[in-house]
Amino acid sequence: MAAGTFLQASSAEPRHWSVGAAKELARASPTSLAVTRELLRRGRACDSLAECLQMEYRVASRFLTHPDFISGVGAVLSKGAEPARWAEPPTPQQVEAFFGPGLGGELSL
Repeated sequence: MAAGTFLQASSAEPRHWSVGAAKELARASPTSLAVTRELLRRGRACDSLAECLQMEYRVASRFLTHPDFISGVGAVLSKGAEPARWAEPPTPQQVEAFFGPGLGGELSL
């Protein structure tokens, strides 16, 4: 089901849990959503918890320097007085870059 179709279907019954979830997702960073989707897809193929944690560490280290992270933290700290300004939705190449080597080196477990 396409995201738009899901959002339309879930809004038909305003008390359904999916309505609240759809509203929260609509407020989220497009980059965070795209990278999280890819992280979940790749996580299925991990052979161990260590491999999964290493991948998450790489992604997290990249997010710390991404403008969406900085804007999102600013919005939370200002309690919404300054809304987050998200970057344009990422290209597949930009999503792929989040999975490169960790900026602070690799996590060894």
